Amino acid sequence: MSQKLRNKQTPENGFRMFICTLFIALPLFFVSCSEDAPEPESILHLNPYHSYHEVLSSFISEVDYISLETDQMSFIGNVEKIKASEDRLYLLDARVSNALYVYDYDGNLDYKISNYGRGPGEFMGPYDFTIDEEEGEIIIFDAGGLKLSRFNLNDGSFIEDTSLEFRFSRFNAYKDGFIFFLNNISTSDGGYNVIRTDRELNVLDNHLEMNPNMLNYVFALPTNFSRYQDSIFLTIPADDQIYRFDQNNGNVENYLYVDFGNASLPETYFRNHPDRQSRRDAIGNSAHNISNYFEADDFYFFRYSRGAQGAHLYIQSKQTDEVIHTTNELLEDDLNIGPLPLWPMAITDDTLIWYAQPAALRNYIRDKQAQMSGPEWSRFQEENQKLITFSESIVDNDNPYLILTKIEF
Repeated sequence: MSQKLRNKQTPENGFRMFICTLFIALPLFFVSCSEDAPEPESILHLNPYHSYHEVLSSFISEVDYISLETDQMSFIGNVEKIKASEDRLYLLDARVSNALYVYDYDGNLDYKISNYGRGPGEFMGPYDFTIDEEEGEIIIFDAGGLKLSRFNLNDGSFIEDTSLEFRFSRFNAYKDGFIFFLNNISTSDGGYNVIRTDRELNVLDNHLEMNPNMLNYVFALPTNFSRYQDSIFLTIPADDQIYRFDQNNGNVENYLYVDFGNASLPETYFRNHPDRQSRRDAIGNSAHNISNYFEADDFYFFRYSRGAQGAHLYIQSKQTDEVIHTTNELLEDDLNIGPLPLWPMAITDDTLIWYAQPAALRNYIRDKQAQMSGPEWSRFQEENQKLITFSESIVDNDNPYLILTKIEF
């Protein structure tokens, strides 16, 4: 067993236990702490200075690779976003090919949407997308043309464009419309970070008022929307709260507060700053930018940053309260997965989805071979047949490949 927090009484794990104890102690509240009962807002006390050396096998039970079909019609330069459904994978390249690619789980390209231009169904800058399975649509946000473009989910055929009256960074479809994250971009209606609309983009209400000192301070965003069952979760940079969007009443609710204690962003960070650099300097060594919140039946996951360091990863079992709290530097690849990116970009059931470049994996294999004696290399090949076989099936200039890691404690 690796050196990690296992004691359920420690503050870094078991936010369920903490909140249940709190509410049971108050006679005015009646709450069940069973697995099936809805929980009130929970608090997770997390010390970002206490991250631990971990081995991948302590929480990953199965690894699979998907080589994405590569040809002249499907060359992915960069992956901005990944979404997964039961039978398809959706990848957006918003910087190089300006296209959305749709693959099956064997890596075969079903279709792509790549319509550069200013006409109907065309886009100048496809910055984000969402899937509306109820309506059978893919909706692409064209930041250049300030519009949403709808396409048929089955074959990618164009349906219609709808112009927008406000700018945003990320959005998500829900059963009655859309929710938009504005990323501190002010609008004529005032400074709110979340706007809810109906399917025709009529504004229904606003949520999460912006700090006036943060207006137009825009963050580069990893994944900040995710789904689990009927819940839609939202994370906001420089906000230690994980929010839940209730599709039934349209409310944005506090779901999980991550209390970083003395490592939380200082008040001076949220004051008026003359330039972006001075605001960055105010971060110091504080914890910030919770994102990529993913939840499954047996665990939840998120990442955050501390100062100028790389990603910190937090995974907690719902069943045992077992915790993985580590960084990429402290994460040991005892499974020989190969190069693992800073954080996963999507989830399907109990499996997190990462992506990496073929050249990085092939260099990893070459370096392994160069560092080993003949008998050591033979043993490595025998123990890692899946990885070796996969690396031999790709070439350096292929499309990025996907790493699927099943999480199991």
